[in-house]
Amino acid sequence: MIKKQEPANPVTVILEQFEVGMAATVGFRRQLIASMTGAKPRFKEQHPGQLWYSHIAGACAELAVAKHLGAYWDGSVNVSTREDIPGWSCDVRFSPRVPKVKPNDTLRIVAVKGSPDEITKYTILGWLYAEEAKQDEWRSEYDPPCFFPPENAWRDIATLERVRMTAASPSK
Repeated sequence: MIKKQEPANPVTVILEQFEVGMAATVGFRRQLIASMTGAKPRFKEQHPGQLWYSHIAGACAELAVAKHLGAYWDGSVNVSTREDIPGWSCDVRFSPRVPKVKPNDTLRIVAVKGSPDEITKYTILGWLYAEEAKQDEWRSEYDPPCFFPPENAWRDIATLERVRMTAASPSK
């Protein structure tokens, strides 16, 4: 159970056109490699182009988080074992609705929302330790199962810097 905390203050980050171009290229390469190698997606595509959009917007979300944190983003491709923002022990999750947490997640999760209509605008909802997000009440019935913490469950992104260099664990 998550210890009661102050609600997160969502932060909106606007990417410049050249930043969107750079991140979109990374997302394009990620989906291209997945398609060409026959990688099976974790979730079934619900509409044409969804996987392409998810990879492109996901890469843009990673860059938006790095920009907000003042951190380096390497735009790595085909390296699923690396953290999304080098040195921050976090994975960035993007969704137009509620970002998900996977059962095998172990790092801090940073939740980002955005809209296909506004490809330059990303809202950082906050962050959680992966284990905090794996509550039964947030578990989905999808196959494979995952967790969808509500927007008011995320920690304020401003607190991530404080725990970044520590080996802090979630409060019980």
